[in-house]
Amino acid sequence: MLKIKELRLYPAPIAEEENAKKLVQSGIDTVIVALDGITQKTYERYRRSGDLETVLEGIRKIAAKKRALHSQIPLINLRFMAMKHNEHEIPELKKLAQSLEVDVLSIKTLNPHASDTYFENRAAKKEIYNVFVPKSAHFQRFKYVDNGKNRTYLRRDPPCKNLWNAPTIHWDGSVCPCTYDYNEMHTFGNLNKNSFKNIWFGVPYRKMRRQFRSDWSKIELCCNCSYTYEGGSCIDETIADIVFLNKNHE
Repeated sequence: MLKIKELRLYPAPIAEEENAKKLVQSGIDTVIVALDGITQKTYERYRRSGDLETVLEGIRKIAAKKRALHSQIPLINLRFMAMKHNEHEIPELKKLAQSLEVDVLSIKTLNPHASDTYFENRAAKKEIYNVFVPKSAHFQRFKYVDNGKNRTYLRRDPPCKNLWNAPTIHWDGSVCPCTYDYNEMHTFGNLNKNSFKNIWFGVPYRKMRRQFRSDWSKIELCCNCSYTYEGGSCIDETIADIVFLNKNHE
C-alpha cells in the first residue's frame, strides 16, 4: 500500500524556521518554488498580493536547514515563468539562484491557452497574448506561423493520451478526462458514489475514448487544447531552460 507523508505547514508561513525543518525532514524529494520576478514590481504583476522577500527568505531557510541537517533532499527547484514583463530579468536569474543556494533553476514557458480551455472569451484570450506572452521566441510555449499570428498544428493523430493514462480527480471526487476540464463539462463519475475501477472502465469513459479515436477534432475540449499545437505538450515541452547548480543533482 502506498503511504503518503503528510506535511502541514499552515497556518504559519514557510518562511518560519520550524516549518523549513519540517519540510527538509518530511522525506519530500523535490520542492518547486515559483518565483516569477526578481523585483517586487515584476513578481506581484503575476503573483497578485505576493511578497517577494517572504519567498526569498523561505528559500534561504530551507537551503540552510538542508546544510545543517546534511540532507540532499528536498531538491530545491527555483521555477521562473517567462513573460513579457519579466523576461528582461532572466540574465540576472542565475546569480540570484546561486546566492539562494538552490539546486536547480528552471525557466518555464507560459501557456496562455489554459486560461480559457472552452474558448468562451476570444477577446480576453487576445489580450492575454498581448500582455503576457514574451517577445523572445525561445521563451514562447508555442511555435507560430503567419508572422506570429497563428500557432502551428501538430501532425500527430490523436494529439494526446490523457484519456488512457491521465485521469483527473477534483476535490469533490469528480473524475474528468484531463486537468483542462476545470468546469467539469465531461465528468465520468464521482468517487463518492462509485469506485475508480468502475468509472475508469465505465460507459462514459469508453464512449469518449471511442469518439476521441474516431475524430477528436469534434470534441470542443480537445480541438482547442494546447496539445494540438507544436510546443503545447505539458509533459516535455514546458521548460525552455534548466540549469543544475548542485553537482549532486545533475
